Amino acid sequence: MDELRLALRRLLKRPAATLASITTLGCAIAAAAVTWSALSAVMLKPLPVRDPATIVLIGSIVTTGRHAGTVQRGLTYPYYPAIRGSGRFESTAALWPPMPLLVSQAGEPPHSAQVAFASHGFLGLLGVEIAAGRDFTAADDRRGGGHCAAC
Repeated sequence: MDELRLALRRLLKRPAATLASITTLGCAIAAAAVTWSALSAVMLKPLPVRDPATIVLIGSIVTTGRHAGTVQRGLTYPYYPAIRGSGRFESTAALWPPMPLLVSQAGEPPHSAQVAFASHGFLGLLGVEIAAGRDFTAADDRRGGGHCAAC
């Protein structure tokens, strides 16, 4: 108890230093809490996928170098309809990695954007619910598809 009284007397003797210490400690605790929350949300919690153990990724695996064990590239589109129609999978969906494309809308100058292509059923296969808009349909799942007049 004597140590507590001594500490309190020293803190009251220098109020500016005490305030600076308490403020610094509070900021450090807040920064640690924010960092932990972000890491927990991004890296530690499992993906919001319905049943991740049943999802199969088909593509080329890198076997050497610093990216060993990672998927280098998936399949090209012509393979996808053949896999989908094979009957070997309960359901199938495809996603092609983002690529830079030049995007333009009527009356606006074109700009570069990262665009990914996904087949119909992709979000449903993952168990992701659509918050707004519409899901991809089989009509979208073809070259030139995806133009929705009502969107």
